[in-house]
Amino acid sequence: MCSHYFFTAIADLEIRTTDLLAAKAELERQQEEEKLKIEDKVLSRILDYEAAQRQHDLLTSSLENLEQQRKVMMIGYKFGQGSTN
Repeated sequence: MCSHYFFTAIADLEIRTTDLLAAKAELERQQEEEKLKIEDKVLSRILDYEAAQRQHDLLTSSLENLEQQRKVMMIGYKFGQGSTN
């Protein structure tokens, strides 16, 4: 009679162990999925930042060119090479 309870208890523990291992595997899968999502978001943000930096650099360069053109025009006006008409 005691051996029946013993084997039933062992079977219950084995079922619980299997359930826990399955739950652990599912949690690990979800963790890996979340890790990949975060990596994708980080990569996307880095690419966005780099694109914004390139745009900033381009605009800064354009602004510098316009400033140089303005200075050249001012010098030209100063020496009578242009008009305001």
